[in-house]
This record gives sequence, C-alpha cells and structure tokens, in this order.
Amino acid sequence: MALLRLENGEIFTDISKINELVTPMEIGAFNVPADFLAFANDPTTKFNRQFANRLYNDVATGVERLLARHNFTFQARRIGIYVPPVKPGDSRQFITLFDSDAEVEPTSLRDEDFKAYMTPHRFPVLDFHFCFAGTMAKGLKLQNGTEAVIYIFPGEWMRVRPTVLNWPIFQSGSPVVGLSYFAEKENEHGAYDMELHPEYKPKAVTSF
Repeated sequence: MALLRLENGEIFTDISKINELVTPMEIGAFNVPADFLAFANDPTTKFNRQFANRLYNDVATGVERLLARHNFTFQARRIGIYVPPVKPGDSRQFITLFDSDAEVEPTSLRDEDFKAYMTPHRFPVLDFHFCFAGTMAKGLKLQNGTEAVIYIFPGEWMRVRPTVLNWPIFQSGSPVVGLSYFAEKENEHGAYDMELHPEYKPKAVTSF
C-alpha cells in the first residue's frame, strides 16, 4: 500500500488522493506473479544475469502491457538493485542490469553517478519505475512548495516527471529491486544526465 507523508506529519494511503497531492507525479499498482515476488524478496536470491533474465523474460511482458495502456514508448529498460550495508561501516551496492543485445551483466553504479543521484535533482527523461522488492522512497518538493516523502512497495509503480524536484531515500534492511523504463537511451556510462540542485537542502523530516 503506497504511502505519502507530508512535512507536517500528515499521512495519506489512498492512491487517488496521493496522485492529487503529488501531481504531475503519478503512482499506481500492477500485478506481480506471486512466485516471482517471493523469488525477488528471498534473502538467498542472487542478483545476477539469471535473475535479470527471469525478470526481463518472464515478468516484463505484463508490465509492458501497462505501459502500452499509458501510451508510453520506451527506448531503454533497466533493473536497479540497491543492496544496503549489512552492518554500520559496510559498503552499499547499487547494481544496474540494462537490457541490450549483449548478455546482461551486473555493473555497479559509478561513485559520481551515485552521488549525483542522491543530490536533489530533476530527471529530464520520461520514465516509469516498478517495485518488486523492498521499499522505493523519494523526497519530493510539491507544487505548493511544501515537501513530502512518497513510499511505494512491491506491486506498485511511480512516474516522477521531469519537472519534479526529488531526492531518493534508501533505508537499511532488505534490498530494493526495481524495473525502470526510459523514453531515451542511457549515456555511455549507463546513466542519465540529471539537473542537479545541490543548493537545495531538504528538511530533516523529508530525508527519511
């Protein structure tokens, strides 16, 4: 069940009300095969080429029917996996698995790309993000100037939109697994150029 928490502490869980508050961003739900949902959330699952192929080949078809209903044409799709530190001091890992003509291989996001991603930013490319494991969380600056945090869970999706200033929030605990679709191809580093706003400092209450 998606959840929106405003900076004043008010919480909303109704999707239609959340969409009203976060416009032009949008969220929704989609069907995930129960066996894949269990597989993606199994702590023993390895995030490798086999995992990627299963997601792209067995699960993505249903997701892409939803994209077609939204008249969304994609040029790239990517599995993004955030593996949090097991204990304080451990390194985090952000794995990207792009779908291409070549064999899918896991690659770690470059430090500079990860740092940019964590900076408040606007993402210039139209996109869809589908959650399969863990919790996707983003801080947002709403149209009325206030801030909020949106949380989506397995079986839910989000469209952030290029005009929305946002910043990701990664919790400790279980890995986050998402499948993202983009209206444009990634750059030579397997990432996208973002409009960064390091001068913007989110409030403490919208940073977790």
